[in-house]
Parts: sequence; structure tokens; C-alpha cells
Amino acid sequence: MIVLYLDSWNLTELDEQGTNANEINSRLAGLDSTISYELIVNKLYNISSQINILGKKLRLVGQGGFKAMTYGITILKVTNCPAIQFKDLLFDGGELARNGIDIENSPRYSFDNACIQNIGNTSLNNVHGLFLSHGNDEGISYRLKVKNIISSSISSGIAIDNVRDKTKFSKRLSFLKCEIINVQPSLDADGIKVLQKTYESDISIENCRFINCAKRGIKAQSKKVFSRNNYIEDSYYAAIDFQSGEGISENDCVFITEGFSADQLIALSGNDNEVKGLRANVLSTNQQETSGIVVSGLAGNLVNKIKFENIEIKGTRYPIQLYPEITIGELFITKSVFSGFSGSYVIPSPKPSAITKIHLECNVAIPAKTYYGFIHGDIGEATKYMLINNDVGPLIFGKAFARTEGTIKGNIGHLFEEEKGIRKYYTNIIPSATNSSIYHYAKKGDEAINTNITELGVAGIKYIIKRWICIADGDYTTGNKGTWIEERILTGA
Repeated sequence: MIVLYLDSWNLTELDEQGTNANEINSRLAGLDSTISYELIVNKLYNISSQINILGKKLRLVGQGGFKAMTYGITILKVTNCPAIQFKDLLFDGGELARNGIDIENSPRYSFDNACIQNIGNTSLNNVHGLFLSHGNDEGISYRLKVKNIISSSISSGIAIDNVRDKTKFSKRLSFLKCEIINVQPSLDADGIKVLQKTYESDISIENCRFINCAKRGIKAQSKKVFSRNNYIEDSYYAAIDFQSGEGISENDCVFITEGFSADQLIALSGNDNEVKGLRANVLSTNQQETSGIVVSGLAGNLVNKIKFENIEIKGTRYPIQLYPEITIGELFITKSVFSGFSGSYVIPSPKPSAITKIHLECNVAIPAKTYYGFIHGDIGEATKYMLINNDVGPLIFGKAFARTEGTIKGNIGHLFEEEKGIRKYYTNIIPSATNSSIYHYAKKGDEAINTNITELGVAGIKYIIKRWICIADGDYTTGNKGTWIEERILTGA
């Protein structure tokens, strides 16, 4: 590798005000494309036109950088470079540049502790700190700082977008320990934005911090985007928005601070999304505006599988919302805690048209106000279900179950258990005499265990009522609670 010093190039055109980058571009163009170079930059250079790096093997490093002095420019454009690296440098847009760095068709690019800042202003649109077009496979951004990215309507800290060639993509990109701070406005501003629709991008975002990315921390219009161990604070629309399915959020932390209003914490659409280990806390008193996880039909009405595992959501209005236009194949919610929510349900109405398979296990609900149950109303007839060991109060599913393949047991506060299509209720009076609507769905063979056993009858033929057995179905439409008969046991007294 040949080491060069930009400071020794005696660039006559780069005065304090900056003129243009013709001379530096000429020097860069003259480098041998077959040789690897390290270019050391230890001063902050003012530039008034775009720097271009084309087809080079180049490592830029140093304590200096470049600052834009002209309205609407891109500070640095990288094209067709087989190896390009940035370490410790500053790229300052001076609130004038439209873009910080633009990289196209340059695989295995890398950033290490670089900073891109002060890009755009309120009169510019389509502003990006780092723009990654197609062909940048296996690029790595490590400890990259992107801050103060401002536009009139559309902006992003980092954009991965194949708009220039929709037949090509960037895949297997990694963003590690990056910081993206203050991306505005709320109309459409994202910390990291992936726009590669229908494509499996395999993009990993890990241990990053997103602060005040106005609309979203992470937006993914692409499959296989992975968010792990990230901290996301105060995004108006959603901290994470997986729009094309096959997204995974794992061990992310989401916070809404006092006085801030947000629509939701995580937005999901498409198939096979997973949220695991989420820790989300709405500290704002404006929680009536905020939902936890929202699943919509943006990517199609049929949602194959949704999995929530070991998540904690605190302080929202409703922890989970499932839009009515969707049909869910499999819904898994396990080992999760929903606390401090102001709504009357964990999952409110309106609800999806159908859920085929439901698995709820070891979940806890701790509401802040009046609480009626886990899910509001009917959700279609689930043919497979396992609802075990939850502490969420009444599950309240109406006629949700077809009683084909399901188990309901060990749920604290719930009014019945079920095994092999037979329900077991617990009551102190015959079900037909209660005010509970759950018996509208009673079926022949169901049993109601007597929880207030007393000895009845006269001397010599005294008995107890152990349970009541249903011999005729209930009917929700007529309010019929079924026909029940007593199972008596003589006491011998």
C-alpha cells in the first residue's frame, strides 16, 4: 500500500472559502487503479464542488475532512471502487450540501469512526447523510456517526436504495455501533432507510443508537432486515417499520420521552416478522396517542406468521394492534409482559378477520386502568391454539375457537380450561343461571365445576353437586347458555 498525504499536495485552489475540487479530483483520477493507496487527511478542507473517486483502491484516514461551501452539492461520490475505506474523517455539509457521501457499485466499502453531519436544510428535499445505491455488497459501517440531516420533506441518515438500477441490489450490509441523531422533518425522515422492495437484502443493524429520527429509526421496504440490540428514542411514526416481511427485531430498546407523541413503537407488515427481547417504555403522558406493535396489511392481507417472544412493553395505549384487513396464519406471543397501558385490552378491536393458529404462553398483563381482557371480541375460528400459563385476566375471545386442536389451561383469571374439545368451567351456580356470556358458546360435553360445594337434601339422602354437565349447546345469537344437568354424589348422611 502506498501512503499519500493530502496536506502535501499543495492544493492551490482550496483557500479558506473553498473554490472547487477540480485539482483534488485530477490527483485522484491519476492514481493507478491496480494499486492500493492510503490517503491521509489531517486538515478540514473547504470545498465548493463534488469530490469524485472512481474505480480506485483507496483508504482515506486522518483527523481532518471536508466541509461543503456550496448549496446543493454532494460532498463525495464513490463509484465502482473495489476497495474504499473511511476512517476518523469528518464530512460536514455546512447546512448547504444535499448529500454527504454517495456510494455506488463499490463492494466491501467500510467506515470506521467517521462522521457525516450538518447535511441539508429546510429548503432542500431528498437529503441523505450516506446514500448507498446498488452493488455495494458486504459493506461495513462501524462507529459511523450521522447527525443533523435536515430537509423540507424527505431525508435519511443512511439510505440503501436501488432506484438507479432496479435490477441490482446491495446485500449483506452491516451497521455496527453507529449513531444517527436528529434526522428531520417528521413528514418523512428515517435514521436508516432500506428501499429494495421484494428483495432479500440480508442487512444487519446492531448496537446502534437512533435519537430524534423524526419519522422512523429504521424503515425496511425489503425482506431480511435484522435489527439487534439497538436503542431508538423519539421517532414520531415508529422506531422500527418492517414493511416487506421477514424482518427480525431482537433485544432492541425503544423509548418515548416525556412530552413526545408517537403513533406506534414498531410497525409490521408482510410475512414472518419476529420481535424478540424488545424493551419498550413510553414515558410520555401522551400515551393515548401511542400503540406498541401494530400489524397492518401494507404488504398484503395474508400474514403467514408473527412471533413476539420475551418482549416488555410499558406505558402505551394498546400494547398490540392487529388491523382488520389482515388474515393471520400463526400468531405466537410468549414470555412477554404488557404493563401500564391505558386501554382496556392488550389487543383491542378492530381485530383481524381470522387467525388460524394462536400460541399464547407465559404472558403477563398489568393494566393501568379498567381492563376487560386480552383480546376484544371475535377473531375468527382458530383451528389450532395453545393458551397456557398466562396471567392476563380473562382471555375473552368470543367464538374464536373451533374446538378442533387446542389446549387452554393454567391461565390465571380466565374462566375456563379446555382439552380435546371439552371445556371445563368454574362457577358456584348452574351456568344457565349466571350473567356470563361465555356460556353462549357452551357445547355438549362441557362441564362446570362447582366451586361452592355444600351438602343438600334431607337426612338419609343428602348429596353434593360436584359439577354440571352440558347436554345441549348454547347459542350466542339468542343468548341461550345451554342446557345443564347436575352430577350429584350422595354423602351418606
